[in-house]
Amino acid sequence: MIDRDTSLSLKINGRTTLTPNGVIPGKVEVIRSGMEAGGWPGRPIIMYDCGDYVIALTGSHRLCAAHDLGLDVPVVWVPELDATQWDILQSCCNDEDLLSALESMSDIPGMGKVIKVIREEVYYG
Repeated sequence: MIDRDTSLSLKINGRTTLTPNGVIPGKVEVIRSGMEAGGWPGRPIIMYDCGDYVIALTGSHRLCAAHDLGLDVPVVWVPELDATQWDILQSCCNDEDLLSALESMSDIPGMGKVIKVIREEVYYG
């Protein structure tokens, strides 16, 4: 069981996955209990492939719970970005900032699906 409130490095779907956001152990426990009863809850995780590892931009708590249970995680991948675009995403402090940043990149092929998932995260929690 993961019991940390700092960023994490996990093996998810066979890849080293970094979660830049910390987790609240009690929240992970609640989500884990729900996953034990009903499987994966809701939306996929938004991830960015950095080559040797991936970064989870959403869902740190769900990732930790799924990791504890050995569940596969549904993922939506952010398309390849240039350095400036990646810097913009890394500067986001919350899901609302992330949505705004992604919407500013909506002309990138494949970004529409990512925007749809984060929009659901922001508006439907």
